[in-house]
Amino acid sequence: MASRLDHIVIGAAVLEEAVRWATAAFGVAPAARGRHPLMGTHNALWHMSVPGREDAYLEIIAIEPGAPEPAQPRWFGLDRKETQVRLMPGPQLLTWQIRPEDGLDRTVAKLEDAGVAPGQPMALTRDRLSWRLTVPPDGAMPFEGRFPVLIEWDAGVPTPPETLPPMGIALEGLEIGGADQTLVKALMLAGAHGLATLVPGEAPPLRATLSTPAGRVVL
Repeated sequence: MASRLDHIVIGAAVLEEAVRWATAAFGVAPAARGRHPLMGTHNALWHMSVPGREDAYLEIIAIEPGAPEPAQPRWFGLDRKETQVRLMPGPQLLTWQIRPEDGLDRTVAKLEDAGVAPGQPMALTRDRLSWRLTVPPDGAMPFEGRFPVLIEWDAGVPTPPETLPPMGIALEGLEIGGADQTLVKALMLAGAHGLATLVPGEAPPLRATLSTPAGRVVL
């Protein structure tokens, strides 16, 4: 089974402000929300179809005000000053997540053998959901978000792409800019090289184009 896109991650300084922005931009409100006590974050979710592939979803995530400080740096670089400055003007596409074709542990081992550190698998739960995903010790995103987070849902878990209702949002394209040979090799080892288009030159590190009920949106 080939690696598949699980979801794309949009960071926000304040979740409620980002939800208002996204609801207007997408033309539809989120279908689910959640909290991550282990990381001190909360999120909102939208179903997203991927033409020719399995369904995925969109996530907007932010630090939850008043939540206890986590024991480790938050994921997606949310504790980092440069990320917080980047998110001040508004929500930004941070990274993407895939379900690796060879399984989480085997893929992490392959990457580490090749000199790439994707982060160590961490187990998390939320409501009826349980999964593992790669989180670097410092919370930073490998290759500035160009390389995907690796995720593996526990067996039998009803995942968001399965439970979120269709919302008329579809992924038209996912582009990675400025990929060097190390990143290309890492993407191939993870089985992710066919899920995004590599764009040469001075393109943004990561860009997603969506069709939505409100029109085309570029993140």
